[in-house]
Amino acid sequence: MRALASRYSINPKTVSKWKNRGSVSDLPTGPKQVRSTVLTPEEEAGYYYGFANEGLWPLCHIVHNRPLFRPEDWAQYRAVNEKFAAAVLEEIAGIESPMVLIQDYHFALLPGLIKRERPDARTAIFWHIPWPNFEAFSICPWQDELLLGMLGADLIGFHTQYYCNNFLETVDRALEARIDWEHFAVTRGEHTTYVKPFPISVAPEFVDDPPRVSRAELLRRLETLWGALSPWLDPAPDPDGVVVRPDPRLVTAALTCLRQLHQLYRLDQPRPAAQHAGDVPGEVLAKVLAELGDLEARTTGG
Repeated sequence: MRALASRYSINPKTVSKWKNRGSVSDLPTGPKQVRSTVLTPEEEAGYYYGFANEGLWPLCHIVHNRPLFRPEDWAQYRAVNEKFAAAVLEEIAGIESPMVLIQDYHFALLPGLIKRERPDARTAIFWHIPWPNFEAFSICPWQDELLLGMLGADLIGFHTQYYCNNFLETVDRALEARIDWEHFAVTRGEHTTYVKPFPISVAPEFVDDPPRVSRAELLRRLETLWGALSPWLDPAPDPDGVVVRPDPRLVTAALTCLRQLHQLYRLDQPRPAAQHAGDVPGEVLAKVLAELGDLEARTTGG
């Protein structure tokens, strides 16, 4: 509480009045207001230390200790999310199209709870930890409930595109939903949720949103470049001993194109549902990358 008072230049005596209070009426008016939602020791133990920290945290980080999922912890997690949802709904009552930003894995159910009561609310959640692959996440007994809660948001943020892809693949395999891999979005019924990377303390190589180049266009470019470079990929010995190298710009362009495909669209990952036209098996991409890398070395060598 002292840190809160210091950050917002609030009199510590005023802060002392807030302890164990659940009302915003004691807070000073102005551009910054803070509302506390008090948890019982049982709620704190089950929701925070139990389900969130002994279940979700090790699950998403894929640590060597098996996550612990206990029904009583899940009950507290759900109850606390409902308690916070009630508090948020009180705060946004009477506000037209309010914006609600939800932070982290402690509140996976909150977007859905808010959206159910306030469909006009613009809701976003940022997930501050990794999102694992589908196989890892599927061991959670309440996987569907967590996913449906998060998909109540209009925007879901992760640190990296890799985590976004993992989340979309999890939804694709766990729920009935339409996945838009071009725009990284999930549609259920009439509601669409966008899933985007927001790197923190990471210099992203690619920041277009959405990507300016489609999967189909990148594949077309790669095919054209591959055709131009094919005579040099497995060259026959020249009887006169003359070494002819391709234009290094072609090699660089092909490598750039391939790396963009890998980074943006993860063509090395098999899609369990409907295959997109132009998907490339992982072993093919690995071979292409190896051959282009070898060609680049020969091109820039002596």
